[in-house]
Amino acid sequence: MNGPKCSCGNKGCFEVFSSRSAIFRVIQAAIKSGEKSLLTEMLGDDLKDLRSGDIRKAIRRGDKVVEKIVEEAAEYTGIAVANLVKHFESRSRGARRRRHGKRSPTK
Repeated sequence: MNGPKCSCGNKGCFEVFSSRSAIFRVIQAAIKSGEKSLLTEMLGDDLKDLRSGDIRKAIRRGDKVVEKIVEEAAEYTGIAVANLVKHFESRSRGARRRRHGKRSPTK
């Protein structure tokens, strides 16, 4: 898959898009590029002490930048979960067919 490089060396891993460190990285990049966030008022421009609780507080106080970034990460999580469900559902369907002597349709 394409996407940002992960710490494991691959590109486009789930962790790069939806992990806490990914959310922190995107927030820091947004602020560095000039986006305004309540987090800088709370923690300073470098956000070196950023914690998950700070993100929650910023969203509760109406920080649209942080809210948008967290929503995007949640969307990636939803896509990943949907893909896992489809994967295991198709494998399960194939296993049931094999148990009952039915052949899977060929392409």
